[in-house]
Amino acid sequence: MKTLSAESREGLRLALVQAALLIVIALLMRYGWLDREFGARGCGALMGMIVLAFGNVIPKRASFARPLQVRRIAGWSLVLSGLAYALCWLLLPLGVGGDAALACLMAGCLYGLARICWICFVRRTVPPTP
Repeated sequence: MKTLSAESREGLRLALVQAALLIVIALLMRYGWLDREFGARGCGALMGMIVLAFGNVIPKRASFARPLQVRRIAGWSLVLSGLAYALCWLLLPLGVGGDAALACLMAGCLYGLARICWICFVRRTVPPTP
């Protein structure tokens, strides 16, 4: 049986902590110990931080130089759109915050996808990996 590396254990621990926080917020809202608006904002901000953390890990997984360029673009777009998602939930009015957060996340992902397609198909700088 394979054992997990230290990096994998760290990622798994972080994911479990984030999932536990989401569950705790949901339970506190359900039993009335937490205001509904605060809970929605907290869950939205935490989801944005999850996207941000995922985008931070992506560029660190490449071993060749050319795929690293593509992964950096994907990582930056997810980090920035995850940050914008979290800030929209925290700073905007609740009725507008969810829609604006989703629009920021979609815009960031579409920008990253467009840049990757442009690099791969127009400039053709990313050769197939061996």
